[in-house]
Amino acid sequence: MPALIRAALAKDIPAINRIYGHYVETCTCTWEEHEKELISTNAFARRDPKHPLLVAEIEGEVVAWGALSAYSLRSGWHPTVEDSIFVHTKHQGKGLGRQMLTALVNQAQLLKYQSVIARISGDQPASLGLHHTLGFKEVGRIHAAGKKFGQQLDCVYLQLQLAEPKP
Repeated sequence: MPALIRAALAKDIPAINRIYGHYVETCTCTWEEHEKELISTNAFARRDPKHPLLVAEIEGEVVAWGALSAYSLRSGWHPTVEDSIFVHTKHQGKGLGRQMLTALVNQAQLLKYQSVIARISGDQPASLGLHHTLGFKEVGRIHAAGKKFGQQLDCVYLQLQLAEPKP
């Protein structure tokens, strides 16, 4: 059964936090080291509509989420957003990441962003491959930028240019 991609609702917050919490504890796909509530009800209510939070739902269950976030809080960066995607482990390998990233790129285009950035741990070939498949280009790499589980990690920067920069 295909997933329904939709805007997240307040009732989805526990599922979003569970999915993210699993990766905090088990994976280098996020460099967060201590499980914490990713999003609270208050933060959800204050979320800027220019930074959508989406979920993938199958048979009423939230099985993935994705978001576009400000790349930087400095105003000059406003044409650029950063994507985040997390898929429940039992639903990996079914195309949900691609479906979610496609939806996020579509949202970025509708919101008139110029580019989408991804910061991906260098030891995450599936995430890197997904982004490359949808046209993201590697634009930089910071070697040994972070550390998790005692492992030095590279940070790979990828960019999808959506529109030509305006002078």
